[in-house]
Amino acid sequence: MSAFHCNCFVTDYIAGDYDGDKCQVIWDPKIVDYFSTDPAEAFHANIPTGLQHNFHVDQRKVSQFCYENAGASKEKKIALLKPYMLGALRDASAVGLYSKLHDNAIYSHGYGHINTVRLAYK
Repeated sequence: MSAFHCNCFVTDYIAGDYDGDKCQVIWDPKIVDYFSTDPAEAFHANIPTGLQHNFHVDQRKVSQFCYENAGASKEKKIALLKPYMLGALRDASAVGLYSKLHDNAIYSHGYGHINTVRLAYK
Protein backbone atom coordinates (compact mmCIF):
# COMPACT_ATOMS: atom_id res chain seq x y z
CA MET A 1 0.00 0.00 0.00
CA SER A 2 1.30 3.47 -0.87
CA ALA A 3 0.88 6.32 1.58
CA PHE A 4 2.67 9.41 2.73
CA HIS A 5 2.32 12.01 5.46
CA CYS A 6 2.05 15.60 4.42
CA ASN A 7 2.14 18.97 6.07
CA CYS A 8 0.47 21.07 3.40
CA PHE A 9 -2.61 23.09 2.44
CA VAL A 10 -4.76 19.96 2.42
CA THR A 11 -4.57 19.86 6.24
CA ASP A 12 -6.44 23.17 6.31
CA TYR A 13 -9.36 21.52 4.51
CA ILE A 14 -9.21 18.46 6.75
CA ALA A 15 -8.53 20.07 10.13
CA GLY A 16 -9.87 23.56 9.63
CA ASP A 17 -6.63 25.23 10.67
CA TYR A 18 -2.94 25.67 9.90
CA ASP A 19 -1.37 24.31 13.10
CA GLY A 20 0.74 21.59 11.47
CA ASP A 21 -1.64 18.63 11.67
CA LYS A 22 -0.59 15.58 9.68
CA CYS A 23 -2.81 13.63 7.35
CA GLN A 24 -2.36 10.30 5.67
CA VAL A 25 -2.92 10.10 1.94
CA ILE A 26 -3.63 6.68 0.43
CA TRP A 27 -3.83 6.03 -3.30
CA ASP A 28 -3.77 2.22 -3.42
CA PRO A 29 -6.54 1.22 -5.92
CA LYS A 30 -7.50 -1.78 -3.76
CA ILE A 31 -8.67 0.73 -1.15
CA VAL A 32 -9.60 3.97 -2.90
CA ASP A 33 -11.53 2.57 -5.89
CA TYR A 34 -14.46 1.87 -3.55
CA PHE A 35 -14.83 5.56 -2.63
CA SER A 36 -16.79 8.10 -4.60
CA THR A 37 -15.49 11.57 -5.49
CA ASP A 38 -18.96 12.82 -6.36
CA PRO A 39 -19.62 15.86 -4.10
CA ALA A 40 -23.28 14.85 -3.86
CA GLU A 41 -22.15 11.64 -2.12
CA ALA A 42 -19.46 13.24 0.03
CA PHE A 43 -21.48 13.18 3.24
CA HIS A 44 -23.41 10.14 4.32
CA ALA A 45 -25.08 11.77 7.31
CA ASN A 46 -27.65 14.52 6.94
CA ILE A 47 -26.74 17.80 8.60
CA PRO A 48 -29.05 18.12 11.61
CA THR A 49 -31.69 20.83 11.32
CA GLY A 50 -31.01 23.95 13.32
CA LEU A 51 -27.29 23.19 13.68
CA GLN A 52 -26.40 26.73 12.58
CA HIS A 53 -28.14 28.04 15.73
CA ASN A 54 -25.46 26.36 17.87
CA PHE A 55 -22.78 28.73 16.55
CA HIS A 56 -22.19 32.46 16.58
CA VAL A 57 -20.95 33.69 13.21
CA ASP A 58 -19.90 37.26 12.53
CA GLN A 59 -20.97 37.82 8.93
CA ARG A 60 -19.17 41.14 8.52
CA LYS A 61 -16.43 41.45 5.93
CA VAL A 62 -12.99 42.64 7.00
CA SER A 63 -13.54 45.87 5.05
CA GLN A 64 -16.74 46.54 7.01
CA PHE A 65 -15.00 45.85 10.32
CA CYS A 66 -12.18 48.26 9.36
CA TYR A 67 -14.64 50.95 8.25
CA GLU A 68 -16.64 50.68 11.50
CA ASN A 69 -13.47 51.02 13.60
CA ALA A 70 -11.45 53.44 11.47
CA GLY A 71 -11.47 56.16 14.11
CA ALA A 72 -10.61 53.90 17.04
CA SER A 73 -7.25 54.11 18.79
CA LYS A 74 -4.60 51.44 18.18
CA GLU A 75 -5.27 49.95 21.64
CA LYS A 76 -9.02 49.82 20.95
CA LYS A 77 -8.44 48.13 17.56
CA ILE A 78 -6.22 45.51 19.21
CA ALA A 79 -8.89 44.87 21.86
CA LEU A 80 -11.53 44.49 19.13
CA LEU A 81 -9.39 42.03 17.16
CA LYS A 82 -8.43 39.80 20.12
CA PRO A 83 -11.62 37.72 20.13
CA TYR A 84 -11.09 36.90 16.45
CA MET A 85 -7.35 36.29 16.59
CA LEU A 86 -7.19 34.43 19.91
CA GLY A 87 -10.73 33.06 20.22
CA ALA A 88 -9.65 29.42 19.98
CA LEU A 89 -7.44 29.86 23.04
CA ARG A 90 -10.32 31.11 25.15
CA ASP A 91 -11.59 27.61 25.90
CA ALA A 92 -9.22 25.06 24.42
CA SER A 93 -10.90 22.25 26.37
CA ALA A 94 -14.13 22.61 24.33
CA VAL A 95 -12.71 20.50 21.49
CA GLY A 96 -11.80 17.69 23.89
CA LEU A 97 -15.16 17.97 25.61
CA TYR A 98 -17.13 17.62 22.37
CA SER A 99 -14.89 14.76 21.28
CA LYS A 100 -15.63 12.89 24.53
CA LEU A 101 -19.36 13.65 24.29
CA HIS A 102 -19.32 12.30 20.72
CA ASP A 103 -17.52 9.12 21.85
CA ASN A 104 -20.10 8.61 24.60
CA ALA A 105 -22.99 9.17 22.16
CA ILE A 106 -21.52 6.54 19.81
CA TYR A 107 -21.35 4.07 22.69
CA SER A 108 -24.84 4.78 24.02
CA HIS A 109 -26.83 5.57 20.87
CA GLY A 110 -24.81 4.34 17.88
CA TYR A 111 -23.25 6.18 14.93
CA GLY A 112 -26.49 7.04 13.14
CA HIS A 113 -28.38 8.54 16.08
CA ILE A 114 -29.25 12.23 15.70
CA ASN A 115 -27.42 13.16 18.94
CA THR A 116 -24.26 11.41 17.75
CA VAL A 117 -24.41 13.12 14.36
CA ARG A 118 -25.10 16.53 15.95
CA LEU A 119 -22.06 16.16 18.23
CA ALA A 120 -19.91 15.08 15.28
CA TYR A 121 -20.75 18.30 13.44
CA LYS A 122 -20.00 20.40 16.51
